[in-house]
Amino acid sequence: MSKSYSQAVKNRLKNFVKKTVPYRIHLQPCGTIAPEDLAAREGAAKVNYLRVYEDYETILPLPVELSDNLSTFACYDEVHSRPDGHKYLAYRDSYEVVSISGGRLSSNNMSNISIITDQNEIVERVSYQYRVDRRASASENDLFQQRYFTEPEYIDGTVATLLAGHGATHNVSHWLYDSIPRIHLLMEAGVFDEIDYFVVPAYNTEYHEYTLGRFGIDKSKVIPGSRDMHLVAKRLVATSHPRGNRSFILPTWVYEFIRSSYLDTQEDGSGQRKRIYISRKDSGYRGIINEAEVESLLKKYGFESVVLSELSMGDQVTLFSSAEIVVSASGAGLSKLFFAPHDCAVIELFSTGFVHTAFYNVAYLGGLNYKALVTDVDNPASTMAAGQRESFAVDIDKLKTALDGFLS
Repeated sequence: MSKSYSQAVKNRLKNFVKKTVPYRIHLQPCGTIAPEDLAAREGAAKVNYLRVYEDYETILPLPVELSDNLSTFACYDEVHSRPDGHKYLAYRDSYEVVSISGGRLSSNNMSNISIITDQNEIVERVSYQYRVDRRASASENDLFQQRYFTEPEYIDGTVATLLAGHGATHNVSHWLYDSIPRIHLLMEAGVFDEIDYFVVPAYNTEYHEYTLGRFGIDKSKVIPGSRDMHLVAKRLVATSHPRGNRSFILPTWVYEFIRSSYLDTQEDGSGQRKRIYISRKDSGYRGIINEAEVESLLKKYGFESVVLSELSMGDQVTLFSSAEIVVSASGAGLSKLFFAPHDCAVIELFSTGFVHTAFYNVAYLGGLNYKALVTDVDNPASTMAAGQRESFAVDIDKLKTALDGFLS
């Protein structure tokens, strides 16, 4: 029995027990409450609530090559069409911070992050419940069906949660998109310096240490997330989810915060410019089948091939800050486009089974010259899980044409 299969069986058994075996059932939530209503009821001594951004709208125009090929499972936010037929994504939200004396956090560090009052109410909008097709409302929270609860650990201090769902536990793009921006909300709310501990999705890689360290958050202040996290804090602080309903729209404030937090002024394109190909040789999925042929072509144009996992996070920031043009199959490495110069060009390589807007979004906010190169594949993936693993061969003639368009 493989380790992954064994773990899957254990997880299913654990979920079965949670839903069927009554244990500490008094900890089961009994309702929901909006943060502003909670603050009004409890008063400032117990609850602080602030809207950092009010009714903030994010609009993402789509280039034709993306809008015509966008995977159905990537259309989570509403797609609109302008009178001229051009499509765009739009999302509007308010971004909030709530601080609760005696607040409780329950999370499986995957699909559920629940902020709970001492009266067993789930706090709306700062709690998170993932569904395959959307981010669910607080009233649909899985804890309402859970019957088995562990005893919560008490943390004597002010605790802020940066939890953001399963993606942020292992994927640097989710970490940068969904966890780190919560620090900005804490800062804007004026509570960052009051935080004693930060609950994070994971703390086991160099990039975790680097990105948190820039804010003075070291190991002594970190509580790593787990599959069965349950704690009560002297004071618990939580924020809104930074992105849209299904996390495919990135607000401008996130781009500006990430870029300014890690990109030193002297790194912003002032050195020798580089032509970079990001190889996924270190990944077991979504690779380029004819990568040797791709690299041979790119070498003629003066590209260097880079495997990002071989570089520190700081070196990756420096690398992208010097980029003239970046070519890469769609993948988390392209999240470093946060640090690319504003005149940088990008060619993102897709198969027809996995076309989305996550990295184009960063390129758009940075004003980068972006092109999606979509390769037709036989029997393209029809689900996100399958699309994330689909390797493909790049059309060399199309890639050459795209390069000539940028570099001639």
